[in-house]
Amino acid sequence: MDKGMKGAIAAGVVAAGTLIGAAAISLARRHTLQVVRMSSGSARVHMVESEDGCRARVLSQGGVFQSATYLDERRFDPVFAYIKGFDACLVARPQEEPFRVLVVGGGGFSYPKHLLSTQAPVALDVIEPEPAIIRAARSWFFLDELERTLTDESQAEKNSLRIFAEEGRALLERGCAQVFSSTVSSEQEVCLPHYHAIIVDAFAGAQPVADLHTVEGVQVLASYLEPGGVHFTNVALSQGGDYTFLRNLVSTMREVYKYVHVIAASDPVWSDTENYIVAASNTAYAFDHEVAYDDEFLGTSMYDGDAGGK
Repeated sequence: MDKGMKGAIAAGVVAAGTLIGAAAISLARRHTLQVVRMSSGSARVHMVESEDGCRARVLSQGGVFQSATYLDERRFDPVFAYIKGFDACLVARPQEEPFRVLVVGGGGFSYPKHLLSTQAPVALDVIEPEPAIIRAARSWFFLDELERTLTDESQAEKNSLRIFAEEGRALLERGCAQVFSSTVSSEQEVCLPHYHAIIVDAFAGAQPVADLHTVEGVQVLASYLEPGGVHFTNVALSQGGDYTFLRNLVSTMREVYKYVHVIAASDPVWSDTENYIVAASNTAYAFDHEVAYDDEFLGTSMYDGDAGGK
């Protein structure tokens, strides 16, 4: 591991250590608004408050904060810092056609709200396997307001949103599905296009969805990218300095893509985890907040047959 990566990781651990007080206060000032019954397990919608009195609704699963929304005029702005980090996908935006983006893992639809309210024209597809989570996003996280905006031609700015209530890998391997909710009228099964950017932010509680992060899963995702497209994955590491999954994922992505970058995206207020975004492409790009690494940093590539694979 080179000095750049060591230094960045060390700084991240120190920063995470300073978050314990803020996170503990936020957790102490919360109450549950709704329990969301899913096909397996449950999630909760909480009201939380930061040290400075800022209030937000948070979706948690397995005791982990997964999505959040402000309640005021910032309700389409991301609460968690790493969400805005996905704006790095704009490097792959085409000049003259709609920016086609796939988000795997909808949750509270934080990034879809941000992207569709700040950029145009965007054709956005979101895969979220739990219909109960989609309903909660409408009820508590302003997804319903976003959908109403997108059905109004005077406000939509040629943006569109399609939501698929499917398991991500299964849908991607099949290629076509019924739209669960759409701002584009369709009652028939539709097939997924190729995308300029793919964003994977899919967790089961604290654990990343395993079959989206193996070599085979990454290959399936890569098959949907346009030439010059970029594949982003959010990596959330619990405090304590275990970077095994990040190292393994970088190694895995390098089996499929020519260029693999690690972007620092930790949150200074709302989280006591470290976040990194792994950005991969067959086209050379440069990103803000990149963390340098060398071959010593690489872990073990993950395959479907491995423990934790498909």
